[in-house]
Amino acid sequence: MCGRPLGLEIVNNRTLFFVDSYHGLFEHDLATNKQSLLFPKPDEKPKHSIKFLNSLQVDDQFIYFTHSSSIYQREEFTKSFLDADCTGRIVKLDRKSLEYTILASELCFPNGLSTDNVDKNFLLVNEIVTARTLRVNKVSGESTVFADGLPGFPDNLRSDGKFYGLQCKIFRIRTLSLISFQAKATGSGSRVLDSHSYRLSSTKDLSFGCW
Repeated sequence: MCGRPLGLEIVNNRTLFFVDSYHGLFEHDLATNKQSLLFPKPDEKPKHSIKFLNSLQVDDQFIYFTHSSSIYQREEFTKSFLDADCTGRIVKLDRKSLEYTILASELCFPNGLSTDNVDKNFLLVNEIVTARTLRVNKVSGESTVFADGLPGFPDNLRSDGKFYGLQCKIFRIRTLSLISFQAKATGSGSRVLDSHSYRLSSTKDLSFGCW
């Protein structure tokens, strides 16, 4: 089966980490072009089914990545929508030992993943099926709703340290339009934003804008 690389991240301008939706998590040395499979281990059958790996976030000690569905593979993603599939997970992999744990489960098509700008002990993850963003503790895996009622299907999620780049897909008949949203932490509290009712339940106040 051909691969389909999705999430990727370059660390220290030398190492490229990427997830292939079918084949696993890889590490590629940009200087030597040496490549190795980190997950699942080449000589070891994983304890959990691997169907649809998606996005990732690399920290100093761990790599976090989304497993969008335990039932459907990437080419069957529309079935996951129709079934309201909530068999997704966030996997936490130790970069040294390559041992992994399931940080969070029963997620509804988790996709884009990023470390929280305000508190690095948390992750933000987009759930496509529920059109919301969750805030997940990196240790306990406990989650709260960070942003709800998003327009369309929230996909990629990235941060430059100040802003979150959030991409939403809105499906129409025979067409696909992309809407992007910018969010910036500006204070404390939560509020409802304009007539579109983008409901925010986090402790941070966000402002959204289109570009």
